[in-house]
Amino acid sequence: MQWQSLSLFATPVIKIQIPGYLQARDFFFERINQQVDAAKVRKEHNHITHYFSESNVFKAFPELAWLSDELEKAGTFAYCELLNYRKSRDLKLTNAWFNLCDVGGVQNRHSHANCRLSGTLYLNTDDNTRIRFMHPLSTSSMHTEIYDQPSEDDNPYGLGFHFPFVDVAVQAGDCLFWPSQLHHGYDTNKTPNRLSLSFNLMPQHMNTIYQIV
Repeated sequence: MQWQSLSLFATPVIKIQIPGYLQARDFFFERINQQVDAAKVRKEHNHITHYFSESNVFKAFPELAWLSDELEKAGTFAYCELLNYRKSRDLKLTNAWFNLCDVGGVQNRHSHANCRLSGTLYLNTDDNTRIRFMHPLSTSSMHTEIYDQPSEDDNPYGLGFHFPFVDVAVQAGDCLFWPSQLHHGYDTNKTPNRLSLSFNLMPQHMNTIYQIV
């Protein structure tokens, strides 16, 4: 039989290289990790530590203003040009935090609220560094749906619509951007001193009516 599969409404995850990431990595290990007040650190039971996750690391360290500018510039390009939200104007960071994970650590599946675009800049990685994104229909729905369990085998026609998740390999300097409602995380980290900087962004204007203040 003749057939065709139309890939409609794909979920975008955009990768952009950020220059100067080595400077940010060294700043963390030499300054933040050594001197930061314990009140600004949240340690999890799963061997992962978040720095300034309840505030904004860029407000605490003006020396990183250049990195904030780079992330806003890249995020604006991803959102306005690649995703075509051109009426929304420039995006602004609402918060940002460092994540340091030991070998064996886990980042539980989660999504981000009160933002349109989220991202992570990878600062210290190796060949084992991955992030897992969950299929939107496997995590939440606006209505009650009947769910069937697809085969875990590869599709003989090369299609991947049945995947409940996709693991994305990353390297130092990669910055991923994705819609904030997309669930993500990772299991059993194998990278020593896995370091990343996560953040959320909002556009200055939404729906041509609302201005973010």
